[in-house]
Amino acid sequence: MSSTNEVGRMVVRLLGETRQYQKSLKEAERITEDFAKSTDGKMREARSRFVSGEKVVQSELDKTRVQLLKAGLQVQMYGNAFSAVGDKVASVGRKMTLAVTAPIVGIAAASIKMGADMDAAFLGVQKTVNGTPAELQKVRSELEALGTTGGVAVDINELFGIAEVGGQLGIAREDIVSSTKTAADMGVATNLSSEEAGQALARISNITGMSKKKFDNLGSSIVALGNSTATSESEIVAMTLRLAGAGSQVGMVEHQITALAASLSSVGIEAEAGGTAFS
Repeated sequence: MSSTNEVGRMVVRLLGETRQYQKSLKEAERITEDFAKSTDGKMREARSRFVSGEKVVQSELDKTRVQLLKAGLQVQMYGNAFSAVGDKVASVGRKMTLAVTAPIVGIAAASIKMGADMDAAFLGVQKTVNGTPAELQKVRSELEALGTTGGVAVDINELFGIAEVGGQLGIAREDIVSSTKTAADMGVATNLSSEEAGQALARISNITGMSKKKFDNLGSSIVALGNSTATSESEIVAMTLRLAGAGSQVGMVEHQITALAASLSSVGIEAEAGGTAFS
């Protein structure tokens, strides 16, 4: 009997524990369901916020992408424009170098060389014409003006050469510029070179004692005779040099001597023969 009772109590206790377990299980299920419901709501809310945030981020990314694309296109456009401008500038630079810079450099170099050549040419004048540095500088300035604005179609260095020869033949500093101009004009208007004309005028002046201030008259007389007679200026000058000594001794003046020289030369008499016969 006692054993039966013991089993009965154990069964009752197990049933009670089973009910308690089932109750606890239901409570656990309820709590689980409540948690799931609560968690599900929060998860849905979180998911919704995430999706919304993702959309916002995507939208901003899209906007940024569009802006970057536009900026990239603008940069490319500006880059192309700058490149084109750079090419144009470089092209202009090359053209400027070829058309302006190189010629300027060439002109500068030529100017420097021309200045050095003129200095060297005027050294001869300084050696043959007497004067102070200031007086010789005045002669140089007048000769340079003669070659630029004085209407003489002769190079300045050639003018210096004529003046140098004139100085060698005794032409004074006061007359060197005017005698140089006359010789230069004769070099253009006659078959004499400027240097030959300068030498002839100075020698005729020395032989006859003619004033150096009459160089222009003598030169004009020779040019006129060369144009009006059947002879050349070089032949007239050659004959005049042969006749000058004897002619001045008998009282003839320069234009008379040159006229006689032109007449003799125009009929075929050579200077040496004419000079000997007149003497």
